[in-house]
Amino acid sequence: MNISCINDQINQDVHVSFKMLHQLGYKHVEIHAINHKPIENITDDEINTLIKEKEKFNLHISALASTVFMMTSLNKQDDISDFNPAFYKIEGSIETHLKALKKVCALANRLNCNVVRIFPFRASNNQVILGTDSDIEKMIDPIKEAVTIAKNYDVILAVENCPYSYLPKGLMTLELVKRIDSPHLKLLYDPGNSYRANKDRIPTHFLSKSIMEELELIFPYIIHVHLKDYKYDLSNPAKPFQHVAFLKGDVPIQEIIEFLKVHNYNHALSCEPEVSFHETIESLKTLQLIQG
Repeated sequence: MNISCINDQINQDVHVSFKMLHQLGYKHVEIHAINHKPIENITDDEINTLIKEKEKFNLHISALASTVFMMTSLNKQDDISDFNPAFYKIEGSIETHLKALKKVCALANRLNCNVVRIFPFRASNNQVILGTDSDIEKMIDPIKEAVTIAKNYDVILAVENCPYSYLPKGLMTLELVKRIDSPHLKLLYDPGNSYRANKDRIPTHFLSKSIMEELELIFPYIIHVHLKDYKYDLSNPAKPFQHVAFLKGDVPIQEIIEFLKVHNYNHALSCEPEVSFHETIESLKTLQLIQG
């Protein structure tokens, strides 16, 4: 497996983040945002700098973490809101997102990268239960359009289970991927996201499996993995899921990595700890030790 890190978890400046990863001995990096702009909106000059720094530090691009379909409505009546202004992302209509996807796939070709992340649409604030059969059916046509774009660029789309989307658990994104059934659509599994999913808003049949049971079921469809840890803090009911450095929380990180090793996972495992700089570096070092 190729251990990696999302660049802006370290720094928005690719020179700084790439240099740090190189010094730590990392060979792979995932790109989400540069200079406080999502990958969809970076300039030609920033792309040239990205390519220059990638070659300077001998890094391979494990994935382009686009934000396609993250902040767009699945239904006309949806009430969606920005869950975190500090997370850089594009907005707009489905057509706007598909146009952005073409740009990202073209960039993936330039970077010799074959994985591009997408999302299963921003969850509506005014819908009680998310990820119903009807919701998944409504996603199929726009996701198929995205898959057609990916196929034209020989890129694989990795749909991420996201707690702010209609499909926060891996078993839910699996259902979408199986229905579309394309070699150009796979899973980006984030077990931390699955752990912190709002269980009160999810159909009960998606809640019966533990993280490790879920991983085993969806493993054949996984093309990319994000890793983060959470500690559930009962003393903070407004925000009980707290980001912590690796191995300090409740996500079974060691078990996940051991499972991937035993099953000869040969894609990227990418750090997204969402903690302070020093805790991020600690997590990167911890991953190296566990992964061996």
